Amino acid sequence: MKLLLLSIFISFSYACEDAWKANTGSGCQACLPGQVPNAQQTGCDAVPLNAVVQYEFALVSSGSCESNGYTTLDADGCTEYGNTLDKQPNTGHRYIHPQGCSLTSELYFTGFSYLSCGANTFQCVCRTPPVSYTECPPGKIGVNNECVQCDAWKIATSNGCEACPPGKVPNPEQSGCDVVPSNAVVQYGFALVSSGSCESNDYTT
Repeated sequence: MKLLLLSIFISFSYACEDAWKANTGSGCQACLPGQVPNAQQTGCDAVPLNAVVQYEFALVSSGSCESNGYTTLDADGCTEYGNTLDKQPNTGHRYIHPQGCSLTSELYFTGFSYLSCGANTFQCVCRTPPVSYTECPPGKIGVNNECVQCDAWKIATSNGCEACPPGKVPNPEQSGCDVVPSNAVVQYGFALVSSGSCESNDYTT
């Protein structure tokens, strides 16, 4: 008599400790560029073009930010982290402090250094991959991870700020175009151009 052995594998989903990772069935892993973990950290969602992403900070005591899967902070990023501690970064020294943003009891930023994270007890402050995103309000698009208002004569689209076709004007939210009634007059704005021509900058002479 043959015995049929049935092995049942049950996969338990668990939340990842790192907010910037998702458990897709093969363990907790970082999402691909242009993606962030979903709310349950069970997969990755694409970041819309009209959105900005949020990051977290991580302290690293060996290697470099990059060798630990993070990004070295620039001067602005170090100041941003310092604001969370009510500290302003001091100027570091390449033979004392690791490159980038480093922390003991004080905060330092060093533009270039030969030292690894953890040297002289200084931990590197690194930026994690994105953990979430926030869509920009109507009429704004994401540029360099900031929500930027479109020109008054343009609307926000998935391709950026775009002008309405002839016979239409932006709606009040700049999220779409409205048809101009036949018994209406339109209002224009003025713009100063310092290079090219009016037409090459999408204006009219």
